Amino acid sequence: MKKLLIGAVAAITLSTSVMAEEYDHNQPNETAIKILLMSQNFTDEQETLAIQLINQVQILASKVEDPQEEVTQFVQGLAEQDYIDVPQIMQKYRAWQQDLDTELEKSLTTVAELHSSMSHEQRTRLMKTIKLLQSN
Repeated sequence: MKKLLIGAVAAITLSTSVMAEEYDHNQPNETAIKILLMSQNFTDEQETLAIQLINQVQILASKVEDPQEEVTQFVQGLAEQDYIDVPQIMQKYRAWQQDLDTELEKSLTTVAELHSSMSHEQRTRLMKTIKLLQSN
């Protein structure tokens, strides 16, 4: 019952951000994350890996989301150009993709390490919590 209550509080906090005075919707609430991790009965090592994973996912998400404005302006500017330098565009794209691949590999490595350290019961409990959070 205690675990369910802690999980519910974490879910509510994550979804409403009531525990943060200045809430950035692009960043998870640190207090809510700590409560969520407590509800999972993680070891110190697992908690460290989970926090590391959360940080890596934030970096990965920002690498996908941040260039959107730049890409929009670039596409709008193409119509005004006399020449489109396809190799240069592809070079920039490949560099961005390589950076994204590097961050994704870091995240997947952390996921694999966390997964291998968790018991079946921990994985089941974590998936139930994630489903609860997604339903809000």
